[in-house]
Amino acid sequence: MDWIVQAEKKYLWSSNWADWTLVRFCLFALGMMTGVLIHKKAKKPVFIVALLAFLGTIIPVAYKYFKVGTNDSTIY
Repeated sequence: MDWIVQAEKKYLWSSNWADWTLVRFCLFALGMMTGVLIHKKAKKPVFIVALLAFLGTIIPVAYKYFKVGTNDSTIY
């Protein structure tokens, strides 16, 4: 399992803005495809789960962004 973490770290440090843009577009496209395939009756529960997942991921990202942006500390 340690090799996965090491591979992640290498990828993160070697990535630039274009890599992250591609990842975001890929995830956006996956979400769009999923949204098209969901039956009308299941849309509300899926929306609630997606909203919780969004809030669960955006809060730590925003926290780190503002924490790094307000300190003179380095990221690494």
